[in-house]
Amino acid sequence: REPLLIANTAGDDRWQQLPGSEYIRCWLGVPLVVKDRALGILNLDSDQPGFYSHHDAEVALALANQAA
Repeated sequence: REPLLIANTAGDDRWQQLPGSEYIRCWLGVPLVVKDRALGILNLDSDQPGFYSHHDAEVALALANQAA
């Protein structure tokens, strides 16, 4: 239920490369939660490693909470 930031997908074991996503080098996933129930994920990606910061994760979490 916390944002997950992968600053460099090329060097992270949690990242699974799928066809069509080869360009993604930085990924930020933020849960969409309503009444303690996860409904989905807000996904942000970039072709530049290190593009997103922990500050971006905090802002995205606030947005995701409003969107959910």
